[in-house]
Amino acid sequence: MIHRHSSCYLFLLSTLFDSRFKTLQQNQKENLLKQKSTAEKEAKIAQAEKEKVASAQKSAKEAYTSNSVTNTPSSSVEKSSSPKKENTITSSNTGTTVEQGTSTSSNNDSNNSTSGTGNPNYNPYAGGGCTDFVWQYFAAKGIYIANIVNGNGGYWGTNGVSQGVLRRTNLAPGVIASGFTDHFTGYGTSTTARTSPYGHVAVVTGVNPDGTFNVQEAGYGGTFPWGNVRTNISPENVVFLLPN
Repeated sequence: MIHRHSSCYLFLLSTLFDSRFKTLQQNQKENLLKQKSTAEKEAKIAQAEKEKVASAQKSAKEAYTSNSVTNTPSSSVEKSSSPKKENTITSSNTGTTVEQGTSTSSNNDSNNSTSGTGNPNYNPYAGGGCTDFVWQYFAAKGIYIANIVNGNGGYWGTNGVSQGVLRRTNLAPGVIASGFTDHFTGYGTSTTARTSPYGHVAVVTGVNPDGTFNVQEAGYGGTFPWGNVRTNISPENVVFLLPN
């Protein structure tokens, strides 16, 4: 009688163990499947992001090629004492045409220097980035920005001025905006943080009633496509410039 009860007890224990073991195996299998599914989703997201960046870089390169400025050598380079030019630029975000600030200066301008005159046949900023976009924008108007030593976008307001290539001016349509702030570079919303070590430059296309401004630009590594438009950018800690 006792032996029979022991056998039943052992049988129940064995059945219970088998049941729990199978449950544990099932749970482990489900966890592995979930991990696999999560890994596959993350891989797809990473691949999509990679393809997105590659596409943006390709678009920037194609835009650079199609927008490259071809100029024939001239017998003389226009000096800063030439008659004042007035140009217009159409803001692609509003469709309105605004007057562009002049890029020439008088002989009495303390920033006037032949070092500010670039070569129409040489773009020192080629590569599809922000500086390339600004150079080509002004080159299309017959103004060639010379090479700036350490000419990353954020340094145009300091190195460009000290080297006689650019001069500071007020915020207005058609001028160059240069700076490091996250809000201006596109890295975030801060008007004081300097996340980007290179900074950014863009062409101002409009000034808004609240003091913010709009730009047309391109971005390093395809972050902004060629001719990208942004609006309502804070002018805090941003420098505004014109070529000499």
